[in-house]
Amino acid sequence: MPEIIACIDTNILLWGVKKQSSEGQEERIGQAIAFLKELHEKRVKTIVPSPVIAEVLTRSTKDERRAFLKDIAGKFRIAPFDTLAAVKFSEIFSDRLNNEIIKQYRKEYQTPRGKMKFDLQIIAIALVQNADVIYSNDPDMTRFGEGLIRVEKMPNIPHQLGFEF
Repeated sequence: MPEIIACIDTNILLWGVKKQSSEGQEERIGQAIAFLKELHEKRVKTIVPSPVIAEVLTRSTKDERRAFLKDIAGKFRIAPFDTLAAVKFSEIFSDRLNNEIIKQYRKEYQTPRGKMKFDLQIIAIALVQNADVIYSNDPDMTRFGEGLIRVEKMPNIPHQLGFEF
């Protein structure tokens, strides 16, 4: 059976590891914990792009950053934004910048160029790491990844109260 490689986006890491959510999304915490547990049990190779780490650690104290990195050590493979990813990013960015559908989407949803660049860095890393899928609940990631890589929302997995990943 071929190895499955899954890339995790920021929102799932925030919910499942940092146990943080926006108001009204509290149920996502348990769902993300259960989802990450399932990936681990199925031995899915799970990568987290370094820009995701940067996003997750924004507004964290030094101690919180240290605790988070210790918590994810051994659970995920941190994938860097290296030269291969930078080259892939430049290809994708050039294509997406000139893509009329993406231009219209960004205009309609007022998606800033910087947000698009960040998402495309994550996509580039996933591609050079040979990921099969990016799990993200971000509609921008879904749109920007269209035609490049499969982007799926985190599945709604029933969770047990009190379980920690």
